[in-house]
Amino acid sequence: MQSKQSYKSWAGFSFETICIKHVDQITAALNISGIRTVHGSWKGPGEGKGAQIDLLIDRDDRVINLCEMKFNDLPYTLDKRYALSIENKIQKFVTATETKKTIFTTFITAKGIKPNKYSRQHIRNQVSLDDLFKEL
Repeated sequence: MQSKQSYKSWAGFSFETICIKHVDQITAALNISGIRTVHGSWKGPGEGKGAQIDLLIDRDDRVINLCEMKFNDLPYTLDKRYALSIENKIQKFVTATETKKTIFTTFITAKGIKPNKYSRQHIRNQVSLDDLFKEL
């Protein structure tokens, strides 16, 4: 059953729900608990291929963590295509919101990130499933 697309969709949605319910643990894992933040998702304007961001953590220190949530049974591998997608999301978000804040790309994954040239270039922070269940 785990190989079916319906399972993968369910698992991904469930993981995103868990992440949203554990934003305090995410901010703790990012070492920003002492900074006032607001959070939410974002969907860019436009028809067709608009940008969608799973979670934004807007911080009072003039930084926004743009969080991508990826559920996988193995460490997540960022490839060139997805790296370009992240760049596109950032560009659309900055253009639409006219923010002057610094954007940190943050990945929240079940099993971490597999290091490669794309992850080193595009991911500033990462949070794992274990971080979501740490007691505060």
